[in-house]
Amino acid sequence: MQYPSGSLTGVGYPAMGYGLSISAPVPTPSNCQIDPSLDRDEWAELARNNPNAFLATLLSSLAAPNPVSSAGPTVEEAFKSHLVSLAPNPTQMQPIPSLYSILKTFWLPSSPSYFSLTASASTARTPSEHRFLYWDPQPLVFNGIACPSCSAPLTNKGRISSGPIKIYDIEKPFFVVGCEYICQTPQCIAATSPEGRKFASTDSSILRSLPVRLKDEFPAKLMYNDTDAGSGPNIWNWKALGISLSLWNMVHGCLRVGLKKDVILHLIQSIQAGAPDMLEPTQGPSKEGDKKMEEEEDEEDDEMQDDEQQQQQQQQKVSISVTPAPAPVPDLPSGPDVRYPCISDLFSVY
Repeated sequence: MQYPSGSLTGVGYPAMGYGLSISAPVPTPSNCQIDPSLDRDEWAELARNNPNAFLATLLSSLAAPNPVSSAGPTVEEAFKSHLVSLAPNPTQMQPIPSLYSILKTFWLPSSPSYFSLTASASTARTPSEHRFLYWDPQPLVFNGIACPSCSAPLTNKGRISSGPIKIYDIEKPFFVVGCEYICQTPQCIAATSPEGRKFASTDSSILRSLPVRLKDEFPAKLMYNDTDAGSGPNIWNWKALGISLSLWNMVHGCLRVGLKKDVILHLIQSIQAGAPDMLEPTQGPSKEGDKKMEEEEDEEDDEMQDDEQQQQQQQQKVSISVTPAPAPVPDLPSGPDVRYPCISDLFSVY
């Protein structure tokens, strides 16, 4: 299914208090209407029942301005530089871009900002720290890609210059540079416009026509994945149109184990912005504080010793008071008439 040009848009980010640039257009509402009463407990249900609406909700929750360069070229300058490097070479015999044929990658060159800081004026320009993916699968498919409408071979018009699409990732976002494919058969011209039927290299009908191994190389989950959004500037204008498969899988894994919206967003924020250590470093006490603490500890030890001595004395007093007195010895009778038995009296009976 293909929508009229301009009817679909990406997801922008909230208006900021500073001037906008090419990578920060004024956001427009998404066609996917989001229920304002949606709470954290409904994320799992929405993900099960309406994945596209859930993706739109997730993109709105992650909305943020494009990353600012810490050094080196800005993200806009990097995009313009990549457009120049991706321009077709008239002397090139094979239509496959050198990024694919020589470097064997879909990712355009990038470099950590440190090398931009240390680069001298005499050295070659250091690549940007921002990540860009160039997606042009048509020259990689044997016999090209057929028009999803009339099955005629599509013509590759090259990279889309109005802007990339933004993909949110677990850490910093990356940007997809796409290509425009056109079918100019009489059937498609009559059904669309004199320019013919236009497709973007990321449209769902194009992705479905690719070999499975090639299709799996596309690393993002896009909005309108059941439609053809097209190659117009309403889509290719720096707005967010999807999230990486890594982030999509992480969010779904969190939902499966019962984590709520706030917890998931906190995890993503902690990864992107960093989380403080569990034990925050504290300022050490002064010498006076150390001395005071030692005196308090000595006083506590003295009090404990005094208490132990008092307890021992009390136990001794109690043991003395409960010791029984010896039994008195009875007085024996005395006098001249008193006779005590002797041992010989014991044998007198015999």
